[in-house]
Amino acid sequence: MKYQNFIFDLDGTLADTSPGVYEGVNRTLALMGRDALPECMLRRFVGPPLQESFCKLCGMTEADMHRAVALFRDYYKAEGLYKSALYPGMDALIQTLKRRGGTLMVATLKREEQAITVIEHLGLFPYMSAVVGSDDEGQRTKKDTIDMAMRLSGAADYTASLMIGDSEFDAIGAERAGVDFCAATYGFGLTPELIAKHPCAMQIAAPLELLERLDTCEKKDA
Repeated sequence: MKYQNFIFDLDGTLADTSPGVYEGVNRTLALMGRDALPECMLRRFVGPPLQESFCKLCGMTEADMHRAVALFRDYYKAEGLYKSALYPGMDALIQTLKRRGGTLMVATLKREEQAITVIEHLGLFPYMSAVVGSDDEGQRTKKDTIDMAMRLSGAADYTASLMIGDSEFDAIGAERAGVDFCAATYGFGLTPELIAKHPCAMQIAAPLELLERLDTCEKKDA
């Protein structure tokens, strides 16, 4: 295969985590005496660091942001993360890539402890060579998580690596890390305009389309 290493984002790429995220955000806002957000705003919480989202989207001060993050994490750890579900076809995609000899890993901006729990809940942990997420303060960049996942997986060849993600964070992280990017347009964060701004090796509108794109690459290289 042209690509041997497959780096997956979590929220909006491997799984639809929106039910737990949406409910967690609005529960948090209610506890803080704030109005609930409409779905068009809640969508923007899926993927990026919580700290950034609460500040940018809710206009919170740093003190309020830290309180909001703590409240959200309490709910999400107890209930929200268990509302995540794999996208249709994702299970078959993961099994096929693994059977073909691929090295699979997760690089996400979700808090690492939560990311590992979600991956375990979804039944994907045995397939992953590494699951890397954000630190508690949300300081890790996407490039950081990609580099850490590659190192922990023992994957040294960045030119044979593909980042699959649904946000501009994923596209930027892939570009800065030096790996190819696959835009998962079925997720939450990418528009044609954003995709056009960054190098993109391929686009997929559903998980199993990745196998078709990979097969096409193999035929071109044959």
